[in-house]
Amino acid sequence: MYLIRITHERLKCVTGLIVTICDRPDQFGESSGYSRGNEQEGNEDVGIEGISEEEFQALDSLLDQLNLALDDWEQKNESVRIQLIELLNSIKNDRS
Repeated sequence: MYLIRITHERLKCVTGLIVTICDRPDQFGESSGYSRGNEQEGNEDVGIEGISEEEFQALDSLLDQLNLALDDWEQKNESVRIQLIELLNSIKNDRS
């Protein structure tokens, strides 16, 4: 069985998904095991059975691409947020 841990973290403007793939469930510690969800930490553990090593590698690659896209989106979102703040400040200054 493969275990995927998905962690929800509060970011400045968006909620991101950080996905970690492990080939051994015990790498997350005995307490997480095969449980689904750990609300105390905001984690979601999902066990995956019946997939080949090739399918796991394809999933791992897809999740890496997703993480890169989320990182890029977060950076763009922050840039837009900064531009909006600058625009609002400019409008306030023009009205003064």
